[in-house]
Amino acid sequence: TISDLDTGWVAGVIDGEGTITVTLRVTAKSTERNQLRAQVQVANTDMRLIHRVGRIMDVRGGLINEVRKNPRPAHHKQCVIWIAHRTPEVRAICDWIGPHLTIKSTHAALVAEFCESRMELWHQPHTPREWEIANEVRKLNGRRKAKYTLFHANTAQESGQKEE
Repeated sequence: TISDLDTGWVAGVIDGEGTITVTLRVTAKSTERNQLRAQVQVANTDMRLIHRVGRIMDVRGGLINEVRKNPRPAHHKQCVIWIAHRTPEVRAICDWIGPHLTIKSTHAALVAEFCESRMELWHQPHTPREWEIANEVRKLNGRRKAKYTLFHANTAQESGQKEE
């Protein structure tokens, strides 16, 4: 089990250094196969912080990745990311830390709703509500310029959005 202290610590780190989002995964084969994917991540240059997040979150899932910026200026430190992107894991994390978040509590609620929908409609086309959630979270994360749009003509017509 995870202590209340560790729960609060992780919530604080995610509020300050983390991201709770829905990303668009573009496939090279066909735009009809493009997918929305929920994820929770923490990025930092201090490996100790990421390893502590990883140890605490080990119960919930996720993994640690090193991110290399090529070419990376000599004065920049290596960025390390802890990330969870499996839908059931992301749902469990949002439900667990959501009540302890201040800044990203709305993000967690929306992403949990997205995950719930995906778990019910596994391997089905994304619903208009899932696209709405992705755009709401994108706006909350400060990505107001670009908007996720539906890529499949039939799905786009059903949701009333235009294809681009």
